Amino acid sequence: MELNMGIIKVEFSVPEVVKAISAFKNNRLKALEHFSNEVRESASHTINQLLNAEMTLFLGEKDQSNNKRNGYKERDYTLKGIGTVRLNMPQDRNSSFTSSIVPKN
Repeated sequence: MELNMGIIKVEFSVPEVVKAISAFKNNRLKALEHFSNEVRESASHTINQLLNAEMTLFLGEKDQSNNKRNGYKERDYTLKGIGTVRLNMPQDRNSSFTSSIVPKN
């Protein structure tokens, strides 16, 4: 499949991609919904990775030597311009972890 957009020319040879682009070309609303879902999922994944890294750094501090991870608590969080994302807020056994990335309610 070949797309011409002004001075940009994009060619795809992967059958699934060609099929998706053809479907999106015929239904722009479906394309926008798909794109929005992908952005939300990417944002959720990225923030969850940051939260895990933040917990790892927190548990590496001197005063947390006897503390350990204690699972996650799922939380929906709304991001302006993106919508609601599902986050896995890490928890520690002492319940002393507070994220600087995602504020409490």
